[in-house]
Amino acid sequence: MRDEILVNVLLPATREAYDLWVPSALTVREASLLIARALASRAPARPDVVRGNALMSEDTGCFIDPNSTIGELGLAPGARLVLV
Repeated sequence: MRDEILVNVLLPATREAYDLWVPSALTVREASLLIARALASRAPARPDVVRGNALMSEDTGCFIDPNSTIGELGLAPGARLVLV
């Protein structure tokens, strides 16, 4: 069993999506902070585009419980998330 999952994260400010590997053991809160740091490093000239610290499902539009772990969510590889 893999201890990471590949997710596709949309950054609304740029309308760009990024594929990222996220450890399954992280809580959604921890993962959102990790994702925000990773995306901010892709746009160092525009740090204002990454303000989010929560994740939601792009498919359902529902926020994801920040206390759940990524592994508990049962996300399929390539799950589409939004950093909000």
